[in-house]
Amino acid sequence: MKYKRNIILCILTSVMLFNICFPCFAQPEQFSADRFEIKNARLILSGKTPQKGDTVTIIVKNKSTQNIFLLDETVSGDDGNFSFDLKMPDVMKGNIAEGVFYVTLASNDNIITGKDYEFEFAGSVARSNFVDAVKQNPTMLQQMIENAENESVVKTIGIAIGDYNKLSSQNEKDGVISFFNQNTDIENLTEETLCSNFNAAIYAMYIKCLQAPFALEKLNYSYDDKSFSQISDNNKKNYISNSMNSKVYSSEEKMKADYKFYYSVYELNNAVSTEMSKILEKHKSALGIEESDEYKKFASLSGEYLTKAERALAQIIDKEAVTTVEKINAALMSAYNSATYVSSDSLNGGGSSKGGGSTVSFNSNVSSSENQNITDLPQTNGVFSDLDSVLWAKDSIEKLAELKIVSGIGDGLFAPDGLVKREEFIKMLVLALDVYDENAKCSFDDVNESDWYYTYIASALECKITLGTGNSKFGAGQYLKREDVAVILNRCINVEKQRDESFLFADDKDISDYAKESVYNLYANGVINGMGDSIFVPQETCTRAMAAKLIYSSIIESTGGDK
Repeated sequence: MKYKRNIILCILTSVMLFNICFPCFAQPEQFSADRFEIKNARLILSGKTPQKGDTVTIIVKNKSTQNIFLLDETVSGDDGNFSFDLKMPDVMKGNIAEGVFYVTLASNDNIITGKDYEFEFAGSVARSNFVDAVKQNPTMLQQMIENAENESVVKTIGIAIGDYNKLSSQNEKDGVISFFNQNTDIENLTEETLCSNFNAAIYAMYIKCLQAPFALEKLNYSYDDKSFSQISDNNKKNYISNSMNSKVYSSEEKMKADYKFYYSVYELNNAVSTEMSKILEKHKSALGIEESDEYKKFASLSGEYLTKAERALAQIIDKEAVTTVEKINAALMSAYNSATYVSSDSLNGGGSSKGGGSTVSFNSNVSSSENQNITDLPQTNGVFSDLDSVLWAKDSIEKLAELKIVSGIGDGLFAPDGLVKREEFIKMLVLALDVYDENAKCSFDDVNESDWYYTYIASALECKITLGTGNSKFGAGQYLKREDVAVILNRCINVEKQRDESFLFADDKDISDYAKESVYNLYANGVINGMGDSIFVPQETCTRAMAAKLIYSSIIESTGGDK
């Protein structure tokens, strides 16, 4: 072992002398070190060699005594990358490790060394004393960190004191201390937590001060099997940095979560349609959608339905990037709706149905925090710009808009995946059936004469289109369930009462008793159909697009396209 060590030293010495005498041959660009730091008394260094399989040797010497404290070697990987993560010894052959050290790297005939690879080192006793002092008097942390006498200890622990000192104001430095105190268990403080928490505090401040690119390079978080510095796509790095820039973070946990989120958002928005489901599966946790109903529905698709959903999602994203959890879930639901909606043509061959009427297939919904009155906003001449995800309902929506039965939410938008409330659906039906009576009265406890929908509900009650939800309640403000749509439609569509007793939906047990007759009657007459796998999903809510399709197909279209 001693013999091998002496040979390596001789080779290194020869290489160094050669490069000193012939500097034009030194340090070709292909051999480089891209990371060098001391953290928790460990020397961390990585770089790249001209080709895979190159041997890289590292030697660490004390600058004043020239005593060797570390000597190691590694082989670069398939991509030419190499790395070292070495614990600095406190003592080597009776020599105490303290003072200034320098690193030399060698590979083939090339070396890397110089002032950029020098570092100060403090032994374990000095570091332990420093940590104990912080634990005993945490209010003195800032003063201790900034004390020049502690510089070697601070640097050996791995605190980025240089970047801390570059902060432009005392307020910023005070903010670092505040962040550290909020996120650190002082009583159980160690070198590792002191280093990681203090550096997180420093770079959280840099992010707040619009220097996220610099901060992320320093933090060098890893995700998807690569660190930030290893990301080769500069557009991705810029997107992550710009998205996090100026944010005020209260913990490193949140910084890491945002890093993973924006990384994943970039991946999703730049994926081709055939990769959508793989990207979502891979990043579902980072995107925050793993437990969402929208994602679960999308992920449940397979075969042709999955292909359609992936294409629909790609089209939605191509039109407008999805950059929040809410937008991602909405896009997933729209894509799912587009893929699983079954048109009358595809069910019944050219539009013929079991009972001779138009077949309408219930589709799933998407949650909406801003569900505006579907029939009570300014008209847009029947032209909406957000219907590409619901092409199956586009004609119905535009024709109902022309008839002033529905309208958009403003700015040329219809919000097809928003949810429909009971009073909104009733108003649409009353207008479609042309049974509005301005003198109609009703006495539901939850419907007041001053409500915009009072007369519509009263008109519907007179025609027995609605009977309410019981206990003198109409259910105003409640979103309309699919089974309730069936009940209401069954009252206002003239179809023969019949039922195929041999057929049951697979989720028949979920259909309320009061709705079963209506559901199966409309199904037997070909007015409605279930979802795939013979399910009806009765408890889910109806979307604006679905409501428009139902009204147009079952009422307007069946009477020749006019009220």
